[in-house]
Amino acid sequence: MRTQEEHVGENSYVYVNVPTEEAKQLFFYPLHMGHYYYEPGYRLERSSLDSFLIMYIAEGSMTVSQSGKTYTVSKGEFALLDCYAPHSYYTDTATECIWLHFDGVLARPYYEYIKTKHEDIITIMSTILTVERMSRLIDSYASRETINEAYSSKLINDILTYFIVEDGSTALASDKKALVERAKAFIRDNYTTDISLDFLSSYAGLSKSHFIRVFTKYAGMTPHQYVTSVRMQAASMLLRATSLQITDISERVGYKNIAVFCIGFRKWFGMTPNDYRRSGNEELIRKLDENGIHGVIDIDEAVRTAQDLPVKPAKAAAPDKE
Repeated sequence: MRTQEEHVGENSYVYVNVPTEEAKQLFFYPLHMGHYYYEPGYRLERSSLDSFLIMYIAEGSMTVSQSGKTYTVSKGEFALLDCYAPHSYYTDTATECIWLHFDGVLARPYYEYIKTKHEDIITIMSTILTVERMSRLIDSYASRETINEAYSSKLINDILTYFIVEDGSTALASDKKALVERAKAFIRDNYTTDISLDFLSSYAGLSKSHFIRVFTKYAGMTPHQYVTSVRMQAASMLLRATSLQITDISERVGYKNIAVFCIGFRKWFGMTPNDYRRSGNEELIRKLDENGIHGVIDIDEAVRTAQDLPVKPAKAAAPDKE
């Protein structure tokens, strides 16, 4: 249902659950939950509310105060609060938040154990899976179908388990590698577009600084370097296999500014795009393989990509703009 809270957008909603006595004795159970679009100026301060609160910041940020500590939870991060104790939170910026108040016979032991893993802000690799569990739980109440309390408990348990298994620094290496591989695949599929670090970190469900650290560790280069390597490999193939103008190739591999492309190309290969096109030097191809990513772009695909787009009339080769 819609909320009437001050400084909460009209498209926000909240759902309330009254657990059965059986659920109180056996399970985790949700009490109220929602998806809010906070407006600047939102403030909330409570002395107590009998529940624990999970907050996920999808956009913006939320400043939280509890137990004499104040910290800011940013995009892609979680907070876990003990609402039995005094607490407050506020935001001075537009903020999207998915939140869940819950309780249960094991809620406090879980809360206290999670706090040994994460001091305040919770940053994990399984953000997408965790948010999916939160959304699934909310959707089950939004649909007004018969609620399966055991299943609701399982979803909450899944969320808390992700917090326990991944403490931000010791998340499973296999999960980190899988996340980096997904990010690399996204870059390979979308290198012709404007790929920002903000978007990549959001796609991975991590803060920018955390995403850069994880990506660099498992890819052996920064996200920016990987984007550049993919674009340069695509450009080198188009230079060897087509008669496209340098300007066209620059645009087709994701560079809006030809000067930036030419400077980057020369830094990568040690020569200008025109010189590279004229050269059949196998040593340069070997250098591409060493500095690029083997097999990430198929030459036929690169050629097809170029041929699918309008081509400007051919002109005599002009000096590179560097």
